[in-house]
Amino acid sequence: MLPRTWEALRRFKKENPKFYLPLDGKICELQPRYETGFQIEVLVVLPAQFIEPQSIKLPKTKSTTFMFLEDYLAIIDGCEDERDLLRFINYMASENIFYTDTLDLFGSYKDSDGVLVAGADEPTIAVVAPSWGPSYRYRELKEFWLLYPGMDILDDPRGWSITQETDTRLRLEKKSLFHSMLYSKYGQTHFLQSSPFMFQDYEAGSVTNLLMESLEDTLSRINDSFKDMPVIKYGHKAKIYYFPSAFLEQDKFKHLRHLVPPLTNTQPAMVY
Repeated sequence: MLPRTWEALRRFKKENPKFYLPLDGKICELQPRYETGFQIEVLVVLPAQFIEPQSIKLPKTKSTTFMFLEDYLAIIDGCEDERDLLRFINYMASENIFYTDTLDLFGSYKDSDGVLVAGADEPTIAVVAPSWGPSYRYRELKEFWLLYPGMDILDDPRGWSITQETDTRLRLEKKSLFHSMLYSKYGQTHFLQSSPFMFQDYEAGSVTNLLMESLEDTLSRINDSFKDMPVIKYGHKAKIYYFPSAFLEQDKFKHLRHLVPPLTNTQPAMVY
C-alpha cells in the first residue's frame, strides 16, 4: 500500500491531479487559476490494521499530512466545513506541539480556537494530554445529541451544526452547503421551517430568514393560546417551506408555478 502512496504523491507534484467521480461517471482535473500555479495539500489516510505499536516510514514533505482512518473519521465529523479542516492541517504544521494521537491534537485545536500557544511566550515544546481527543469528542457529541430535534431531518444528523438561539428555537446549519433550518417544539408537535438559501442572494435570504424568525417568535408568544389544540397536543410534524416569488422565473422551480393564484386588480402582489 505504501509504495502506491509514494507514487501517487510523486504524480501530484508533477502533473495536474485528475479524479474520477463514480457517482457522476466523470473525470475532473485540477488546474491552477494563476500562472504561478498552486500548492497542493495532500491528506493521506491509513487504516490501522494492528493493535500494537508499529513504525511506518513517511516521506519528508511539508505538503503531505498523514493520519489513521479512525482519527480521520472523527476529525471529519467534528469539522464545521472544509475550511475548518484546512485550518486544522495548518495548525498541525505551525505549532511546536508534541502529541501521541492526531485526535488529541484536534481536541486541543477546537478547545483553543486554533491558538494553543498565544501571546509572547515561546515554549520549547507543548505536550498535548493523551486524553484530550476522546474527552473533547465525548463532550461535543453529548452537547449535540442533547440539542438534536426528536424528529427525522431527512439525512445524516451529523451533517448539521446546531445552535440554541432562544429558549424555544434551534438553528440547524448544513455543513456541506449554504443552508439552514429553524426548529421549535410546542406541545408534542415539531415545527420545522426551511428555505433553499443556496439559490438566494443576500437580500432575498435576509428577508426569508426574517420571516422564519418572525413566525417562530409569534408562535412562542401565543403558545398558551393553542397548546391544548388536538393538532398540537397529540403530536404532529409541521414543515413550512419558504419560496421567494423570484424562484418561479427559474426552470428548476417551474413545478411550483401552479401554486400561485392568478392576480386580479383587487389582489396584492405575492412576495412569498
